[in-house]
Amino acid sequence: DNPHYCIGGTSGSGKSNFLHNFIMSACWRYSPKELEVYLLDFKMGTEFNIYAYAKLPHAKLISVSDNDPDYGVSVLDYIEKEIVNRSELFRKDPDCADYKSFRKRYPQSHFPRLLVIVDEFQVLLEGSGAMKRLLTLAKQGRSFGVHMIFATQTLKGLNFSEVGTQFRGRIAMHCDEMDSATILG
Repeated sequence: DNPHYCIGGTSGSGKSNFLHNFIMSACWRYSPKELEVYLLDFKMGTEFNIYAYAKLPHAKLISVSDNDPDYGVSVLDYIEKEIVNRSELFRKDPDCADYKSFRKRYPQSHFPRLLVIVDEFQVLLEGSGAMKRLLTLAKQGRSFGVHMIFATQTLKGLNFSEVGTQFRGRIAMHCDEMDSATILG
């Protein structure tokens, strides 16, 4: 029911452990044919670098080399184009209105869910056009099998309200009262 999640908490609160457990659980449960993972690490590559060296067959992209928000926006562009491609595919079959109905009708097709996980996502929002693309992906993602998990230490100074309503899954680790209220809505 919650296609996208926002996770917040101070340094040392357990966000990273949660993300690693989530990644491993999702990859354990779903095969690479059912799930593609896109990892964007805006903590200078310190969090997701383990996946860059260990073979994770689900990983379509692991970005750990820099904190370039425009590169992150290019990944959102790619995901947005994939939604357009899937939309065109769904229009060709009147019995396929969304991802679930397509998978039900064509269970043997290679048509994975796309899971985008961004650590310290506030860096991404500094990229040109990031908020617009993020809003589009958040609104349309579920119908096309795209899910996002965004983690941050704080939402202070961010105008996350417009897109935040699409992130109905909320987890607040240890954080101050103001961040907790913002994260939990």
